[in-house]
Amino acid sequence: YEEYLPLERPSDAAMSEEYVAVADGATLYVYDRAEGVYSSYLHEVNGTERPISALGFTEDGTLFFSDRDTQLYRYDIAEERAVLQTGIPSSTFLIEGDTLYTTAVSNTVTTIFSVPIRGDTLPSDLRTVVGEVPSLANATPRLAVQNGILYQSHYLAGPTTDVTNLAALCSHGDELYYAVDGTLDRDGLYRTVLDQGSELLYAGSGIASLFSYDGTLYAVQNGSVRAFSSEDGASLTGYEIGGGSD
Repeated sequence: YEEYLPLERPSDAAMSEEYVAVADGATLYVYDRAEGVYSSYLHEVNGTERPISALGFTEDGTLFFSDRDTQLYRYDIAEERAVLQTGIPSSTFLIEGDTLYTTAVSNTVTTIFSVPIRGDTLPSDLRTVVGEVPSLANATPRLAVQNGILYQSHYLAGPTTDVTNLAALCSHGDELYYAVDGTLDRDGLYRTVLDQGSELLYAGSGIASLFSYDGTLYAVQNGSVRAFSSEDGASLTGYEIGGGSD
């Protein structure tokens, strides 16, 4: 059952036509839509569990993930094993068409790379520096592509947009959305027009990730993956992956 999956503190999720993937600590869950079952993989490096931080499917259904050690992996769903992508650092990553964008953070600078996706491989020798931008204080770099332009979370900051404690960034439809978490009064889901201000759509703590799939905006919040309708603001649709789903 797709929506029933007991989770503790999921960090990210992703969807494709055939699969749903959810990261919860060091465990990766993959739901096979055709078979109607979840499989699980425990991510360990040298016998030590490594929490998974980000997930993403390519257009042909290949699944990649990064861990808290900023390493990037391809996950072989059929064989239930992870393959390290050497030479490609990843504080976070974003898949857009046939390109994977990834970041490396050093002190106060975030370097953004692009790597072409060739089937289920990422040729590290074709890794190209897209740019170097200042790192936003107290925030993991977040990436989004909107109308063919790559945005990094630093550029959301402006005179009327406070994005300290930024937890997530996502392009959905023709607009950018982001989430704030860990504050006393600003936690929630926002829609923004870069430095022209932002609009709080949904107040709530615990949003760790946002992603868009097949016209629906999803948030990984606390112990579940929840779907939002973005028409006339943001409201829950009732779709929810978690232990409390019926």
